[in-house]
Amino acid sequence: LRRQVYNAIAKHKEISAGNISVVAKDGAVTLNGTVTDSSQVGTVAEIAKGVPGVTSVTNKLTVEKPFGGM
Repeated sequence: LRRQVYNAIAKHKEISAGNISVVAKDGAVTLNGTVTDSSQVGTVAEIAKGVPGVTSVTNKLTVEKPFGGM
């Protein structure tokens, strides 16, 4: 299940999945790590909820502050 969620997130090119860790246990998924934009926090959670077999999502993602501003 963890891999399925991770692959679903990775399909969205605007999201840097490299900084996101997915922990899955009995259908409950926990998302940890950082994203580059605050709008992505909710997006990643929605993607995870859409994966078959996921019963709940705990979203612990934070927004990474870019060094020196983009």
